[in-house]
Amino acid sequence: MEKKQLLAFGKILGETYRLQKRVDPNMVQVSDATIYGLLNGFEGVIESELAGEYTISENDISAMADVLDPYFNDPEKEFNGFYDIEYNLQQRGIDRGKAIDILTYMKANGQYVEVIERMDTSGSPGECRSFNIRQNEI
Repeated sequence: MEKKQLLAFGKILGETYRLQKRVDPNMVQVSDATIYGLLNGFEGVIESELAGEYTISENDISAMADVLDPYFNDPEKEFNGFYDIEYNLQQRGIDRGKAIDILTYMKANGQYVEVIERMDTSGSPGECRSFNIRQNEI
């Protein structure tokens, strides 16, 4: 992305955060320093906020689909929970945090819902049992 575009997006995002924080301080979980950095063109802050800690690529989503497909296509296939697929995901470069984000997105999008809901067992760590979007995330 061009530098002028990044600066413009940064200012828009900073202004959005500033207004949201003014309406309800708990609405956004960003610091005043981040807002200031966005509004005033601090490159590191802009890049950090616009790129995030990581991005989820189409390849990541496709890899998750490849891992879930066998369980989706054969509901009788033994599946005890997230632990059953975690190693396979790690081999594809998807750590647990990214997996949670992808699974939450997929469930909200109506994809693989039956398989995702089967993860709500002791065969999954606590953070990988329910993949519902919380109100403060949208």
